Amino acid sequence: MKETMMRALVKSAPGPDGLKLEQVSVPKPAGDQLLVRVRACAICGTDVHIRRDEYLHYPPVTLGHEFFGDVVEVGAQAAGFAVGDQVTAMTATSTCGQCPACKSGYLMRCEQRRSVGSGFNGAMADYIVIPASICYRIPDNHRDQNYMAVCEPMSCAAHLVFDQCEIRGGDVVVVMGPGALGQAAAQMAKAAGAFVIVSGVPKDQERLDLAMENGADACCADPEALKELVLKHNPYGADVVLECSGAVPALKSAIEICRRGGQIGQLGLFGRPIEFPMDQLVMKEIRLNVSMGSSHQSWQRLMTLFAQNAVHADKLVSAVFPLERWEEAFAMAESGSGYRIVLVP
Repeated sequence: MKETMMRALVKSAPGPDGLKLEQVSVPKPAGDQLLVRVRACAICGTDVHIRRDEYLHYPPVTLGHEFFGDVVEVGAQAAGFAVGDQVTAMTATSTCGQCPACKSGYLMRCEQRRSVGSGFNGAMADYIVIPASICYRIPDNHRDQNYMAVCEPMSCAAHLVFDQCEIRGGDVVVVMGPGALGQAAAQMAKAAGAFVIVSGVPKDQERLDLAMENGADACCADPEALKELVLKHNPYGADVVLECSGAVPALKSAIEICRRGGQIGQLGLFGRPIEFPMDQLVMKEIRLNVSMGSSHQSWQRLMTLFAQNAVHADKLVSAVFPLERWEEAFAMAESGSGYRIVLVP
């Protein structure tokens, strides 16, 4: 490869102005790494928080962990990939490899984990080096599509649905919050064979319409009417509630609408200590399943679903910007409008 320099969006100093587009050296892949030409990288809330110094990071570091791209060089010990493959990746770039979490494929639980885009240079750049062991090949039917940059958040939804919760065919599942994670969780629950209801508030109607377009069975924009809708489909309450909004009222509503002996899957983060009716949770014997990140198992399931065209990510990308217009892209991401904003180097 002839190129020796590249562009990278680097967080090198405190404050929002500490994030700048810089010229840096193209990295060299170590023995077990792939050198990937980045096709697209989505802006996650984590990236916004790193820019504001609200999330742990190790500067100077290139941001970006939701990406896909083309393999252009393969390290000598990197198995299973070839030049020309299109790949995406888990975020757990470095782990101990010895703890029970690592040995069982749940790398996000490793206490020594460091992630791409915060602990190691990320994908808001022309190139990235990434361990082959955490990469996944893009299915042929989804090559060259910018929306494949959102595989990582979709893998988090797959982890919630398939690893952390137990959903059976015919279960009534309520997804609370029709944002990007909620949209993905609804599709995963549908793939698991559930009857899926997606809930939000009146301003979410357009997002609820998208959930229906992507396979949800019902939606509700009125929190006051949600319980009645649930009871219409299961007189005992929802079998599983997937809380993806990080809103305290939504968690309280989840406890209310969940049947006795049911499950709540908590994916949304609240960002602060909260109060909720634990006694009600206990009295109804509701199992609270929390979910953080993804696993090798959830990534394998996600890639299979993409190969089968059983899930869709195209409408989870709201806007695409060239890398040099990163400030406009971050402003849109910070505004909370739309779903994922994507940068294209």
